[in-house]
Amino acid sequence: MLGTLPASRLALLQRIARFAHTPTDKAFLRAYLRGVDEADLAAAPPVARASLALQHLAAGQRRQPGEVLLRVWNPPAEDQRDGSPHTRILIVMDDMPFLVDSLAIVLRDAGTLHLLVHPVLQVRRDRRGRLLSVAAEPTTGAKSESWQLYEVDRELDPLRLAQMERRLRQTLADVTAAV
Repeated sequence: MLGTLPASRLALLQRIARFAHTPTDKAFLRAYLRGVDEADLAAAPPVARASLALQHLAAGQRRQPGEVLLRVWNPPAEDQRDGSPHTRILIVMDDMPFLVDSLAIVLRDAGTLHLLVHPVLQVRRDRRGRLLSVAAEPTTGAKSESWQLYEVDRELDPLRLAQMERRLRQTLADVTAAV
């Protein structure tokens, strides 16, 4: 429950949630960021944390069961709202054991891990895979999904960036097959 969070974390989440456009976005931000370390939450302006989380929400708007949504990219450094000097990896998929540990092995080659956000969210979708609701706590009709965001040292070589994405996809396929 959100009410059980320490006051300092709750205050950071409330500052970030002020940048949400709708009550649904605000609820998503709180669920998405509630497990992030306070130092990581405070390491970027609230508007940047909100923008990044809402990008993840937009990316996860449509997904079928078993589908892996994966994006690897370098945000433009000149973007004042969300500019980051790091390469970002965004994932939305069915939750299962060993995901974070398996991806961490792949990402060791990418250098320093600067940010990790990995909530397991309770998601309801319609038959077409469109997002209906997201919650932090189990709700009737919801399925557990793993929403992961990684920031690693910026990779400027497009071939190495593509190779990183291929390795991540293969690792996720291997974990899915093993589980």
